[in-house]
Amino acid sequence: MTERPLNQGEQFLLKLQLPDLPEPIKVNCEVSWVREQSDIEKRPPGMGVKFSKMTKRDNQILNQYFQTLIKGE
Repeated sequence: MTERPLNQGEQFLLKLQLPDLPEPIKVNCEVSWVREQSDIEKRPPGMGVKFSKMTKRDNQILNQYFQTLIKGE
């Protein structure tokens, strides 16, 4: 959730710090949708992002992390 979302279509670098990793994963993203503060009655303000580019290594690390969450480990 953010009260100051970026504009739809805007690109940015997202750094994800996962547990047990010394360095964050870096992902190039694009804003897919935006919900403004005025739409708060429906849902909280924020934005959805699409991962557009990351290294193969970071992709593997992120997928492994998601698998541990799914398995409940």
